[in-house]
Amino acid sequence: MALAACGSATAGPANAGSAGVCAGQTGVSSARSTSYVVVLVATTEVISAVAAQSTSSSPSSAPPVILSGTEASVDGPGATHFELHICDRSTGAVAVGLHPEATLRDASTGAAPEALPLAVLQDAGQGVSGTAYGNNAMLQQEHTYIIDATIDAADEVSLSYQVPVTGPTPSPSPGGQMHDMG
Repeated sequence: MALAACGSATAGPANAGSAGVCAGQTGVSSARSTSYVVVLVATTEVISAVAAQSTSSSPSSAPPVILSGTEASVDGPGATHFELHICDRSTGAVAVGLHPEATLRDASTGAAPEALPLAVLQDAGQGVSGTAYGNNAMLQQEHTYIIDATIDAADEVSLSYQVPVTGPTPSPSPGGQMHDMG
């Protein structure tokens, strides 16, 4: 089951002024905090983002642009690309100018959480309305992972993702419904 993301206007700490990915983004899991709706998009087709150059004329099929941070270089079975699309809960606007932190834990093994550094990404050709926070990671096929994200002091969410055996389309996690965290 794919989950639809947030609303259609853009705003947040920095107001963008156009419709963004929250208007129609689908993901494998989503959660609500006090101030935000967060949609997890995950794919086993690792996306290699490119360093920020000019995003205004990039074609929509181009890889996302890294505005800040770096992405891990991963390849092979279990290589996964994650993006957190964060939207203002009251307006549905794409939230930009954030500095979320995340951990990743394998719920299938009970392993301790590991830091998942998040790069600020922007989908090519979408401007600030295509803003997301993401990275790449190596995961075990058929395992369920939990991403715990802290957006700010009052906003934390947990999102789950089950890694598929093969193919580019991720399986939604068993608990992929909205979780009201605030």
